Amino acid sequence: MIKFRNEHPVIRKHMGGCSLGFPDSWALGPDHTNVLRVIFAGRNADNTADDIVCVAINVHWERQDCYLPELPHYLCWQIETDSSLEIYKAGFPDIRDKKVRTNGNMINMEARSTMVFTVVRI
Repeated sequence: MIKFRNEHPVIRKHMGGCSLGFPDSWALGPDHTNVLRVIFAGRNADNTADDIVCVAINVHWERQDCYLPELPHYLCWQIETDSSLEIYKAGFPDIRDKKVRTNGNMINMEARSTMVFTVVRI
């Protein structure tokens, strides 16, 4: 997690405005899906690209759909961690794992689980 924190300074300080128009920090829900999402958005340390991180928490005792903000066609959400161990056996990808990307802006989350997403170019 320290490495992730260093790679994404947007989660700890203001890094300039995101080109997609997202606020610096933004809380969504829990709505009808019982998933709380907190999004941090800004620019990367070199100011060459957007840095967007979403922490999603399923606060419900059943699986829930998690809806992430829509992105332009050239970007997608990538799963960085999964506390349910459904996506990554260790909760996060190790050197041998290929990082998983979402298909669209919705993913089904296990009960009482947390996932962290970042935005990447396709």
